[in-house]
Amino acid sequence: VLRLLTKVLISKRSPNVEIKEFFEVRRPGKGQREAIVDIVFFVLHHKKRLFFSVLESNNQRNFSTVISGVLRLAMAIRISSDNLPLNLRNRGTLAAFKRFKLFENGFFPDYSKVSIRFSYPVWIVKNLAEKKGPDNAFRALCSGKRSNFICLRVNTGKSKVGEISKRLSLWGVENEVSPIISNCLYISNKIKISNFDAYREGLIEIQDFGSQLIVRLLNPRPYSLVVDFCCGAGGKALASSAMMKNTGLIYAIDVSQKRIDELNKRAKRAGVTNLCPLVISSLEDSKIENLSQRASFVLVDVPCTGSGTFGQFPHLKWQLTRKKLADYKENQSKILDKASSCVKKGGFLVYATCSIFEEENDIVTEEFLKKNEDFESVGWNDCFSAKVRKELAPWMVENGSGGALLYSSRVSKYSFYFHKFVRQGKSA
Repeated sequence: VLRLLTKVLISKRSPNVEIKEFFEVRRPGKGQREAIVDIVFFVLHHKKRLFFSVLESNNQRNFSTVISGVLRLAMAIRISSDNLPLNLRNRGTLAAFKRFKLFENGFFPDYSKVSIRFSYPVWIVKNLAEKKGPDNAFRALCSGKRSNFICLRVNTGKSKVGEISKRLSLWGVENEVSPIISNCLYISNKIKISNFDAYREGLIEIQDFGSQLIVRLLNPRPYSLVVDFCCGAGGKALASSAMMKNTGLIYAIDVSQKRIDELNKRAKRAGVTNLCPLVISSLEDSKIENLSQRASFVLVDVPCTGSGTFGQFPHLKWQLTRKKLADYKENQSKILDKASSCVKKGGFLVYATCSIFEEENDIVTEEFLKKNEDFESVGWNDCFSAKVRKELAPWMVENGSGGALLYSSRVSKYSFYFHKFVRQGKSA
């Protein structure tokens, strides 16, 4: 474990890649694998706090000694009982544990201590506090926890939620139907769903709650023309098709042939026939111009920092820089402008990110509204029923200009931002 942890901490690759390769060489049992993954990700989530707790300010230590201390402390916290101070015999680990607990007292405006408490770069902590205010900054930082579930979307074009729920139960898989999205199921993240016939038959897809909610917000109607800009591997395009009862036409646009190929495989498995995948070379591609003001519904889930996924991929927050954030913001504005050109008069546009940063969310949409007077925000009350809004309220922060941020929580594995617009005027 020490060898794996060391490699994960110094590697530029995804922790999941390093863990997979580690297990290909060493083949522990299922219980051991889960314990190893759990402890590695615990360290990644609390990296800064663990290191500060182990290091003594006036005592230089070599890297391997520090890593060993971090692992001992992490295992003690993660595995031992609630009476940890009484059970610890190693004085160094006990002293580190006491320092670890002390960092729980880090509050604003002490950015440095807050960054240690939540194991975030100081610049991100400062950014969130200045843009969101201390309360919402704390909310954003607290949301970055690892979830123990995954969400499934039942393909209502081929099956029913009740039938899938029963099949999963018969296979010994505990599941829960979302009270907000009727075809969304929660299961344990320890289940490999690709092993099940229902997945291979296209009856279910892995799709997070927040991603499913974005499609509900778009609310594409049967027999309409839809554009999924930056479609990626097409999860939202497939969900849109189900809402449209496999009618109309969905243009799924992306710059990656590989992602479009994956979408085609998923569409075939799901029995979706109303997709028109388009690979574009750039935002100036003539294929986009051919869709000018034709679509009734346009979804643009832009490339972003992925800060809404920090809970599942904690290594990403250490790879992010201020410059990368600024670059994303600039690119997102360009993509939103181009995607909006596809919306016909009276049509709807949904902008989405998997980010918690204001730069990628409200700042982009507010600038868009200032430049495009023929678009206006669709009020949140007009998007969902009072019952759904009440259910979402504990996990949602609405902005006065019309955007909303759904934090990662027990309902959504990732954080998502979304903003819905309508283009003024009557369609020809």
